[in-house]
Amino acid sequence: MWYTLKIESLDNSINVYVDDALKIQDPKDLVANNHENISRVALTSLYNNVEFGPIKVGRVSDYSQKINEKTEYENYYPLSLLALSKSRYDIFRDNDLSAFSKDTIIRSDELKIDNSTFDKYLDYVNEGGRLIVINTNNDFNQSFSRLFHIRSNATNLEPFESISSNKSGKLLIKVTGRVNATQIEPLSDEKIIASYQGNHNQTIAPFVIEKSFPKGGRITLINAGGYFNTISNFPRQYFLSLSNVSKLLGFDSGRVTSSTNTSIPIKGFIGDMETSGVITLNSSSISLVNETNYSNTINAHQIEIVNKANGLYKIFDNVSIKSLRLVGGYNVIINYTGDWSYPI
Repeated sequence: MWYTLKIESLDNSINVYVDDALKIQDPKDLVANNHENISRVALTSLYNNVEFGPIKVGRVSDYSQKINEKTEYENYYPLSLLALSKSRYDIFRDNDLSAFSKDTIIRSDELKIDNSTFDKYLDYVNEGGRLIVINTNNDFNQSFSRLFHIRSNATNLEPFESISSNKSGKLLIKVTGRVNATQIEPLSDEKIIASYQGNHNQTIAPFVIEKSFPKGGRITLINAGGYFNTISNFPRQYFLSLSNVSKLLGFDSGRVTSSTNTSIPIKGFIGDMETSGVITLNSSSISLVNETNYSNTINAHQIEIVNKANGLYKIFDNVSIKSLRLVGGYNVIINYTGDWSYPI
């Protein structure tokens, strides 16, 4: 079992994380200029053989993301679920609409989206795509949860003993915890795939609900709050059970390619990517950040647009690009000469 230790030195505190979970937070005394509260971090092992991986040291931007339990729920557990399924997957920024080129999209229901992007998700499932939405806070009035006819008692936590598949009646996960009592109105286009079960096999709340669309598209809602809370409280006992959820969702693990374990770290950037000279960027996904520190306007000497499927070929000279939003599958090549800093 591998653990990742992260030490983060910020302006007002020093934070120590284990597997992205905050374990120590030591405030800095800025008045006394005491920036050395933690001088050493020790890694010890008792009656176990251990192997230490490479140490990575780098600087992060001032607006670095704080890792907390909510971030762990929204990102860490879903990514772990995908990794345990041994399926191939890609990761996109929240505002990167090239994700719509994929057959299946997984996202958190807590992430806010504008009406235009929400409509694009609806177009995606109406045309046959599959959207998997993970709800972790029992608030079913959010972007996609409100599409389901769910009634939840936010003050009534009930114990559950397992998560079972409604299709086969087969036990999916033997896991105990507490979840908000929740009911769903039976409709022709909605069905419960799996449920939280009590100690007498009674249904406490739906775990996975699916809404179908005429052209084969689906929205799959995972009511994961109770389950993720149990994993957080008992990670050694229940973490690997995430692989059972991937099987329930039907991820294809047969196409995974073989891999070799290596201690060489992945090459990448920490902070902004700064380049100089003759630059060529070739990517299948690009998005422009909308922050005050960066201009959201690009002045291009020339733009070429090519669509080999229908023979489209257009050239535009001396144009300015603002709020660029590309949807679906595409390939972008940017040629630039000079100095360029790009946020990663």
